[in-house]
Amino acid sequence: MRNKLLTFLESSGYKLADKNYILGEIVPLFEFRSGDIPQEKGVAACWCEDDMLHACGLFYDSELFNNSTCDNDKTWEKGDVFEFILQKDGNEDYYEFHATPNGKKLEYHIQNSRTIREIPHEKKVCNCFLTIKNSYENNLWYSELIIPLVSLGISNLNNCKCLFARQNYKLPNIKLEVSSSRIFPTTIHAPEFWHNIVVKKERN
Repeated sequence: MRNKLLTFLESSGYKLADKNYILGEIVPLFEFRSGDIPQEKGVAACWCEDDMLHACGLFYDSELFNNSTCDNDKTWEKGDVFEFILQKDGNEDYYEFHATPNGKKLEYHIQNSRTIREIPHEKKVCNCFLTIKNSYENNLWYSELIIPLVSLGISNLNNCKCLFARQNYKLPNIKLEVSSSRIFPTTIHAPEFWHNIVVKKERN
């Protein structure tokens, strides 16, 4: 998958993805409110394999770091993060997963987007048995999240909603650039703007 992501990342077809997301397709990330192409571009995709959900991203990153010291730290405040959001069909609650370049992870189960800021960090933490993989070479960060579907209470992703996002910090002034696969008026915690996942049926 990394090679496919790299081919897409280096291609000229870097345009905003549709709201309907065909499972397995690669989508680019844009500045999450303006829609501008990020200073350091990134692409992402997700798919299912052997009852596991895989979500991955490949990002240009000239200063890769995150100072999180443990899993379920406040990763977004500590440096670079790859994020994946998933909401089951017909539900208000949703999951948010983070991977950091230093191998730390965050697993959130959020009751709804309206009260997210009222709920303490510790109350949102969950355990979906997330594992992560990272690699970094030639200023390219590859990150992959792997989650058992059974831990999410689903057997497939059809009609679920999802979002790919990335927080890119730059030293020494820690300028933050947030990019995502959809564009938002204010915050990415707005399910009405997320992708609708479409699983294409294989022909017999």
